[in-house]
Amino acid sequence: MISTCPVCAAEVPAQLRGTGTAVWSCCWNCEAQFQVTRPAPAAGHTGAGSGLPPARWAPAPDSQIATVLTRCKLYRREGRLLDVGFGEGQIMSAAAAEGWQCWGTETSQAALDAGRRNGWRVLGGDLCRIGLPGALFDVICMAHVLEYLEQPAAYLREAIRLLRPGGLLFLATTSTHATESLPQAHWQCYLQLFTTTAVRLALETAGYTRERISVEAAQTSPRSRPTEGLPPGQADLPSSSQLLGAALQQFFRAYPAGEQLTAFAERPR
Repeated sequence: MISTCPVCAAEVPAQLRGTGTAVWSCCWNCEAQFQVTRPAPAAGHTGAGSGLPPARWAPAPDSQIATVLTRCKLYRREGRLLDVGFGEGQIMSAAAAEGWQCWGTETSQAALDAGRRNGWRVLGGDLCRIGLPGALFDVICMAHVLEYLEQPAAYLREAIRLLRPGGLLFLATTSTHATESLPQAHWQCYLQLFTTTAVRLALETAGYTRERISVEAAQTSPRSRPTEGLPPGQADLPSSSQLLGAALQQFFRAYPAGEQLTAFAERPR
């Protein structure tokens, strides 16, 4: 049983709730919800376990990926992009076609084998233990990875180490609203669910610059999510952030993970 919130490290409160075989708690500090009782990870492992669920790999339309990659061009210097938990490799495949030098990490052996057959530069195992050189990438993508990790904060710290100064992190994760909009059997595979406060605190604690953070919560379920327009609150963002936020939400809509939070953050220069 864990004694601190895996997102912000606050002490676990006494108030718990059970759902089937799992025991969940809600953090008083960041409002993230997380499983208090969970399987022990392998020795020395800080990541996601033996592999991420195939449901996370649902394909996104090519037009949506192209929209995100268009925004990535604003951060292109050396041209290196890392996709953490690349799944079927849609992002890497599309980015490589636009001239990016693409890298990917996965814990799923099936995904790694498929990636190597496609000739991609893929690395197996826990991102925090692979040992890539620092300041290597212009852009890092982390789509629906944090909710499955034993130590999500460790991945955010490693990502900022791997980004060059001024580099961009693209992030999407599942919101606590998933418990209301999805069947219990679906969201119980997660180790934690996030709020906008939890995402913001996690990014700030890892060292990302606050002024460069934009977090949007999807306001509708995947079955009824609109295909046009901006979500509530989006209009309050600066124009450049508004465009990038809209692009991110458009892309990550395709992932069948229920209510979602999307964000981007930069490593300080």
